[in-house]
Amino acid sequence: MHLDYAKKLVTAISSGNLDQAKAAYIAFRPYYDEIEVLCESFPDIDSDIDARPYAFVSGDASCDADDPFARGQVYQGSHMVEALLYRDGDLGKAKLYATELVRDSEDLMKALQNSSTFYAARTFDGIIDLATEIGSKKISSEEETYSDHSILIFYHNTAGMYSVYSPYHPLLQASNSSLAKSVTDAFTQLNSTLLPFVNTTPQGQTFTPYSQLTTSQRANVTSAAYNLAAQVMAAAAALKADNYTADTDGGDNSAVCNPAPVFQGTSPQISAGLAYLRALNQFELAQVDALAKAINSGNLSAAQAAYNRSRPLYEQIEVLSPAFKTEAKEINARAHDYDHDGGEDPDFSGFHKIEQLLYRDQTLSGAQPLAAGLQASFSDTPLVMEAFANLTSKLNDSSLFNGYVSFNGMNGLATSTPALTISTEEETYSHLSYMVFYNNWKGIYSQLLPFLSQNSTLQASMGAQVQKTFGDAFACLPIQTKDVWSDVSAANVTQSSVSNLVSTNWGDFNAANNKIRQCIFSKGFAVRDLVVNMAKMLGVTPSCDAIYLYTCGSASA
Repeated sequence: MHLDYAKKLVTAISSGNLDQAKAAYIAFRPYYDEIEVLCESFPDIDSDIDARPYAFVSGDASCDADDPFARGQVYQGSHMVEALLYRDGDLGKAKLYATELVRDSEDLMKALQNSSTFYAARTFDGIIDLATEIGSKKISSEEETYSDHSILIFYHNTAGMYSVYSPYHPLLQASNSSLAKSVTDAFTQLNSTLLPFVNTTPQGQTFTPYSQLTTSQRANVTSAAYNLAAQVMAAAAALKADNYTADTDGGDNSAVCNPAPVFQGTSPQISAGLAYLRALNQFELAQVDALAKAINSGNLSAAQAAYNRSRPLYEQIEVLSPAFKTEAKEINARAHDYDHDGGEDPDFSGFHKIEQLLYRDQTLSGAQPLAAGLQASFSDTPLVMEAFANLTSKLNDSSLFNGYVSFNGMNGLATSTPALTISTEEETYSHLSYMVFYNNWKGIYSQLLPFLSQNSTLQASMGAQVQKTFGDAFACLPIQTKDVWSDVSAANVTQSSVSNLVSTNWGDFNAANNKIRQCIFSKGFAVRDLVVNMAKMLGVTPSCDAIYLYTCGSASA
């Protein structure tokens, strides 16, 4: 069926009717989303069919690839077709990628016939991973960002998980009937949270747009998904499922890429950027302290307002997070940064855990120690952890910074904005993602500008382009603020300027239409391309870093 509907998708796109093409895309999606649970057996094919742009250095833009359909190496597949149809309305380009999906589907059919790659441990691991991903990551709407059909994905993921679990159910029933019932109940619970948004008719299924789900309805899906993962994990252990072992966080095992020996932390270019972030950080400490006090006050509205005010400054400071990775995770990690347990992991804390409590759960319970954990100092409680204290110490240590760290941070943040944050994964429940875009870009600009302004040759060749590129990106955001995005020197950081920034009404990104998202996507990648090109011109491009092999123009081209 997956192959049949891939062919029908190509036919519908070839008709030249955009509405028919969109309908065919929605009809095509369910079949793979039931197969996805087994994707560990065919990872490269899975990548080609279902990967999202943030899995690749070049994001959505694959124009630098010798082979734009290289197996498992370049962004393509369902989500590329989705963006081309729903975001761009580009039937011509969508046909190229849909045609490639037919090849991928044919290869998938062959892979599914290879029984040697399927076994109990991998099956149970696939169920647990997929259930956790629904609750910790897909819930953010990153799954169907432009078509607004994430419910379709959840619903058919659930069907797929049950289909591969069901053969094991009689074994579990025979050995542990109570646990077998718990697993069945967990599947029923997850399915029941989704059924109100699924309408099955003789013509097929229709799904409530995901943007229409309330925060509490999304929370119910998350809770049910986590519960399913926990019950299936218990079942796998009980059945001793072919030496099943849960994944553990083994850290980053990737090869170390040594920075180019230019622009040390004491250089005027890096010093100027650091001075700006250090000035912001002093005010950020006060905002975090105010957040903890607001949570302690017992007033939910006051705590939400304080949360909103505590976020913008860190989103600029984050640009140099390669120098403080541990603190960045403690402060700003999201649920999907933790393995099987996701948002249920006891180590999950920081801003996004507080966001969940204040906005998703509408509760202050549990938020106070988390807020205290963010603080550098908090006189009203002994629950003091050192996330911001350690961050402050590292910002003041110039030896931790150099040209490679600066551009690595700028490139990473510039890529994540249009490739990942665009899906609302950043502020899933508070809907403050416009705030993230604005301040991430301002943070990038703050570190890029000193390299430009202190190099007359670079200023002459790229000065106008830098101003236009960033200006175009900020113009995508439908916000009104008294803050001036180009004011990024330490001298600009005053109580008045900070008040202007943190008091901005950022609006509701959940309501953003695809025209706005397309603008953020294209102009955001233009910012990333600019950063990459400037890094090359300055010679801070070690050959071991794949991002500097990226050579094509911006994704808007």
